[in-house]
Amino acid sequence: MMDVSSRYSGLARAFHWTTAILVACQFVIAWTMPEIGRGSAPVGLIGWHLTIGLVIGFLTVARLAARSVQSSPVAPADNVPLLATAARLTHGLLYVMLILLPLLGWINANARGWKVDLFGVIPLPKIVSQGSPIGRSMGDVHATTAILFLVLIGLHVLGA
Repeated sequence: MMDVSSRYSGLARAFHWTTAILVACQFVIAWTMPEIGRGSAPVGLIGWHLTIGLVIGFLTVARLAARSVQSSPVAPADNVPLLATAARLTHGLLYVMLILLPLLGWINANARGWKVDLFGVIPLPKIVSQGSPIGRSMGDVHATTAILFLVLIGLHVLGA
């Protein structure tokens, strides 16, 4: 049986698995939603992709806040400096991606002139103006970053 000090708290585990499930849903939706073009509207799978992405971003901010007041358990890798560094770096990059990807999607949605609401109810502010060339290019950056995120997830799973 595992010592309690070597396990994450119930809240940390809930954050982790909720995030993992939402990220898995995001990738399924991303691969099945229609191609986004000039005339695309944020409805159906595109709308779900936006909403789930925003939930992931806000959930990650809450997760980081909770993590800042709770200590992490000691992991076996902590005894091997190279593994400990690799684990910290991978975790840090995962958190960056969990915030960066929704932000890039939000910026791209703003540039397309889409209204961005959390759950279709809570309107969120515009980060860039409609038609912003930089905002429009964030769609491509978002897609490329998502592939890099998949690689990081693979490293995370291998490390576990």
